[in-house]
Amino acid sequence: MFKNTIFRRMTALVLTLALAAAAALPGLAVYPMPIQTASETEAVYLFNADTGKTILNQNADQQQYVASLTKLMTALLLLESGKDLNGEVTVPTALTQEFRDIQNANGTTMGLRIGETVRRIDLLNAMLIVSANDAASVIAYDVGGSVLDFVKQMNVRAQELGCTGTNFTCAHGLFDYGNVSTAQDLAKIAAACAANQTFAQVVYSLELSRLTLFPSCVAEMTIVVSGQAL
Repeated sequence: MFKNTIFRRMTALVLTLALAAAAALPGLAVYPMPIQTASETEAVYLFNADTGKTILNQNADQQQYVASLTKLMTALLLLESGKDLNGEVTVPTALTQEFRDIQNANGTTMGLRIGETVRRIDLLNAMLIVSANDAASVIAYDVGGSVLDFVKQMNVRAQELGCTGTNFTCAHGLFDYGNVSTAQDLAKIAAACAANQTFAQVVYSLELSRLTLFPSCVAEMTIVVSGQAL
């Protein structure tokens, strides 16, 4: 029961963030029906996580720069790698230029330094909770052997999930450079994340603290479905 609650709450929060769907369904509806978006140019894909039924599809296959939502795939690959989350990794010198680029772009970080050691679970939490770009880069190097090889893994996994409009070029989304996806593809990636209990627990603890998962992208909100807050 608890696991199911985590899943439902996490799905609501992550899909809301990923798809920017400022909408609610009948029951305790907050917005007028039928669901309306702020602009016809918005890319939105909203679906019922229990049934898979599409609720709203607007420009869902249109490619967009996805910024820190890229970190969803980075987190998923870390969790699927089987690596010990309580194990420590050393920040490699190979990331020296990567860290400089993040700093020059004024990207959010957790203040990592070359040569220091940090637990994988702390990297995951920092990446998801405060959107730490340096944490995403260390995860990429740790899992992929290099950032470039990790990005290749990201794109392979996206294809495996059925994504047709996604192309990742970095592990954190800070740099655009063709780093794009679609609302419908992000729904598939978010659903895969939702199926992972560890990911669900991280985001559930985030919701309880009433923080924002990706502060640079969209504010936190809650979807209400059939009289129940997910």
